[in-house]
Amino acid sequence: RGGINEFSREDIIRFGWRRADDMIVNQVIARFDYNSTTGLFQTIKIYTFEDSKAKYGLRDPIVIESRGVTTALNGAAIMLDRAQQIGNRFSEPPVVLELGVLYRRHNTEIADVVEVTHDLIPNPLTGLRGLVQERFEVWRAQLHFFADAFTEGVTLVLLDVDSVTFVSRTRGFGVPPPRVNVYLTERGGGW
Repeated sequence: RGGINEFSREDIIRFGWRRADDMIVNQVIARFDYNSTTGLFQTIKIYTFEDSKAKYGLRDPIVIESRGVTTALNGAAIMLDRAQQIGNRFSEPPVVLELGVLYRRHNTEIADVVEVTHDLIPNPLTGLRGLVQERFEVWRAQLHFFADAFTEGVTLVLLDVDSVTFVSRTRGFGVPPPRVNVYLTERGGGW
């Protein structure tokens, strides 16, 4: 199936859903219009997701530095789009699935997409038990050496690939994207 790792009941030792408050991002700093002569970025934009900031306080920003993005080639719109994608996914705490899996199934890396099928894992969208080929992105992986039988193996923190859809479905259809304020700082001297 296209090289996607699949985890099923035979591989999964333990599971649990949780809100990932530690993954909240409510500010993105974008640096572009790179000047190769000075080695500095000429344009900095700061995107702040105000509703998230008001609820959770200002969190550490994600910084995007892109030497190839320029204002002349629609750079401001490109960076706004990237910031909005990050805000859609992380301005509210995403829901993650933590899986304990056997060592034999540890051939995944961070950012891999995996599929999970297990008849006992609750499906937050339907309210019923059971996931069938639900796709997730591997966000973290932690090995447990010499642990007891319950914790031995690998703990994977998985972010639902459709987390934007998941969040909007759990809040109701037609939920607007997070409100973003854009602050532009431009300096000829660069950054």
